[in-house]
Amino acid sequence: MNWKIIVKSMKNKDMQKRVFGVVGLLIIFRFLAHVPIPLANAGNLKEVVESAIKSTDLGGFINLLTGGA
Repeated sequence: MNWKIIVKSMKNKDMQKRVFGVVGLLIIFRFLAHVPIPLANAGNLKEVVESAIKSTDLGGFINLLTGGA
């Protein structure tokens, strides 16, 4: 890894904007990962996921994860 190339590329304004944008999105994602979902019962959600995992229908489990998309 050549640090001179990294330092030189970070002097470019466009590269700075892209790197700080990605870092900012990662920080926001990590913060929001700890925010609980309102009105979601953890017990019911656990039951649904466990029943989907135990079933042999892989397509149904993927459908559960993707929201029916």
